Amino acid sequence: MAGHTRIALQWLQTAKEKANNLDYKKETTISADLNDLIKEIERQDQTDRLQTKTQILYNNMCLKRDIRHDGVCKYIGITELFFYKQPIKVEYINKSPMILIVHDIISQKLIKKLTGFTNQLKRSTVKNPAAVSEEDKNVHSELRISSTHYFKNDTTDPDVIKLNDRLERLTGLRTNPHQADHLQVVNYGIGGEFQPHFDWMNDRKSVMYQLYRVVKIL
Repeated sequence: MAGHTRIALQWLQTAKEKANNLDYKKETTISADLNDLIKEIERQDQTDRLQTKTQILYNNMCLKRDIRHDGVCKYIGITELFFYKQPIKVEYINKSPMILIVHDIISQKLIKKLTGFTNQLKRSTVKNPAAVSEEDKNVHSELRISSTHYFKNDTTDPDVIKLNDRLERLTGLRTNPHQADHLQVVNYGIGGEFQPHFDWMNDRKSVMYQLYRVVKIL
């Protein structure tokens, strides 16, 4: 029904008005069904609008059109001993949603170490909104063509521990496995792609809804 949402809503509203002229029992049943259907179509309409806006931004980015707005660079002081002599260099890319580039937060030595695990890469997965258990929460999809390696030992590797500690001090958020995803290295190779998507789940019935993501660090 994409592209004809408003026409569908008008038709349903007319059908609902006609249903009100029927006897009480039929009227109640039909009206309730129509109300549910109208709400679902309105929800889908909002989703379609958001996806269209996102697709436009995605296309502009791929065409290298300038999509930055009011970008500024700042030094930010954080009341942490680690950052006392080293203010954070932050570049504001976008206000809504908030996108920041934090400079010089990871060393070239650590980057080389992390990217050295390319021989352990496996095909990437996406979250399955229809998942009913832990076993089927991740699935392969043509929407994402890449390979990933997860650092499951992020609580034992000293360099990864140091990086996670720095990110915790920077964001004020926890990076332990119970409250965050594992650190990962992703390779999109030649022609790799991850189509526009959202990191949050809006379906309260899904078991993945409880894993609502508030920030993503790349």
